[in-house]
Amino acid sequence: MNDFQISIDRPPPHSELIERTVLGALLYDARTWQQYGAAVRPEYFYTTIIRLILCYMHKMNCCDPYILCEKFPDDAVLILECRDHTCAGTTLQAELDILVDRYQRREQIRAAQSLIEASHDDFERTTTQMRDDLQANFANLLGHTERRIVTPRDVLPAIFDQLERAQKGEIAGLLTGLNDLDKIVGGMLGGDLIIIAARPSMGKTAFALSIVRENAIRKNIPIMVFSLEMSAQTSTARMLFAEAELNLDEALRGVMKRDDYIKLQNKVTPLSEAPIFLDDTPAANILHITNKARQYHQSHNIGLVIVDHIQLMGVVQRGRSRNEEVAEFSAGLKNLARDLNIPIIGISQLSREVEKRQDKRPIMSDLRDSGSLEQDAQRIIFLYRDEYYKKDSDQKGICEIRCEKNTNGSIGIIKAVFDKQTMNFRDKADDFNSPPPPTEHYASNY
Repeated sequence: MNDFQISIDRPPPHSELIERTVLGALLYDARTWQQYGAAVRPEYFYTTIIRLILCYMHKMNCCDPYILCEKFPDDAVLILECRDHTCAGTTLQAELDILVDRYQRREQIRAAQSLIEASHDDFERTTTQMRDDLQANFANLLGHTERRIVTPRDVLPAIFDQLERAQKGEIAGLLTGLNDLDKIVGGMLGGDLIIIAARPSMGKTAFALSIVRENAIRKNIPIMVFSLEMSAQTSTARMLFAEAELNLDEALRGVMKRDDYIKLQNKVTPLSEAPIFLDDTPAANILHITNKARQYHQSHNIGLVIVDHIQLMGVVQRGRSRNEEVAEFSAGLKNLARDLNIPIIGISQLSREVEKRQDKRPIMSDLRDSGSLEQDAQRIIFLYRDEYYKKDSDQKGICEIRCEKNTNGSIGIIKAVFDKQTMNFRDKADDFNSPPPPTEHYASNY
């Protein structure tokens, strides 16, 4: 006989004392209501009448206990007791943290119970779809975590610290490693969603991995890369050979000198010790990316997330248009950047409309599948290599890096040297000469 069963016969987690304390503090004076009111959601309260009172307070923007007593005459004693038992100068943050914690515990129980019932009765959805829905519930639950309320006094020191660094010639935020570009557009700041977009073979992934190397290997900043296009082994091999400034394709064909092998070995330790975390889950959806990023941000203090590339992300809910799906990806990445207070780079493809124009340089409308990327991103950077389209181009070995949107600074265009043989970017010197023509290209798994 199988006696497997689950029974939950306990009251949901809540604290009546905390709920009364929070309500009383909001009723104590108008300043407390103005500072904390928007952060205190009615659903945080388990007690029904307090939840109804909060709904009315939000609807009418009212914290006058006597007006509330007229609206809720049967509960006037509760309202006045809550107000009268609050001490002047009570700070709400600790009580709010407990209030939100109890709310999240109740929602976790609700989500788990929903999964149990669906597992028993819902045979139209697969178990994978059920788990995706559960992840979506938990993602929404995490999104309800309120940021601490701040005042201008709290953030002014950080503003002046940034200004002082700027006066010294320092750039706030993470850098790309290209001085010309960083001087124009500034550093990548917490909360930024940065889109790097280009047509195939322009160097999108190589540019993203160069940013990884600049920050993880040389500055020891933990970085997480969701590599949806290539395996973790391929990404690692490309970074290793780029660090050694060697041609990966030639090495895979056995064309490698002993000195080059020694040079490569010297780069193994710095790369292996760099805090780089690669997730090559195929078609990872926004819930997977969000959950993994949160997990590693908490355990390893991740300072940058890169998604390569957005159009390969999987969907959570099927049956929608491609524009709606990409809008979901874009909004999810933007919210994650703000929530973790780190920059997130999303690599994006461009539409084929580029190929129909005489001038192949990308423009905003070329962003593929959705206008949401243009709307949500703080910064949009396009890559363009003239030699790809024109065999007689006088810009061989040059990649135009075009910042077309930047809410935190200037826009502009720089020309960087791109060595396609070693997948390296570097600043273009005034006396730069184009490199010799590349050797015959051999396809490889890398």
